[in-house]
Amino acid sequence: MTIKLCWLGALLLCSGCIVTDETTPSPSSTMPGGLSGFTGCYENQSTPLKPGPNHYLSQIIWPDRSLTHTAIEAIKVSALDDRTLQVTAYAKKHAVLNQTFTVGEDFQFEAGQIVLPSRTTVSTAREPGNPLIGTVQTRVRLGVEETGRGYTRETTTVVGTAYLFIPVAGQVSETIRFNTARPLCAE
Repeated sequence: MTIKLCWLGALLLCSGCIVTDETTPSPSSTMPGGLSGFTGCYENQSTPLKPGPNHYLSQIIWPDRSLTHTAIEAIKVSALDDRTLQVTAYAKKHAVLNQTFTVGEDFQFEAGQIVLPSRTTVSTAREPGNPLIGTVQTRVRLGVEETGRGYTRETTTVVGTAYLFIPVAGQVSETIRFNTARPLCAE
């Protein structure tokens, strides 16, 4: 009986829950003009707040497109009406991709932010070095700060087991900022 209690105690001690949030404050975003508040030209590469990998706005907007995101310098956003945005990617001051996005079809518009459809992936621990069996859900919100600088807020939630028997649940959020870049969008 004491051996079973020791195993149960060890299992409870090994279970984990992780909740983290970045140390930088969330940007305030109130878009009284609706989608027209997003109109502008933004640098494609994020403004680094801390050391780490580069983030590209084009990769967030077009995650499934095979683009050379490092070659894209700027993203121009234009509100065509109160439900539609036209987004153009620029490399060397030439448009390389142009696409129209519509509220309700491609994204939602809530509290002055664009909310992209969430992505859910299943982890089966088949990849070398990956001990997780479970699901990973990512949600992305895009907004514009009062200064005109764009940002994305990415929240990733993980639920599953590590090494087959250790329960794991966690959530991580990160805000990524993109400076304005009007000269880069001129053709």
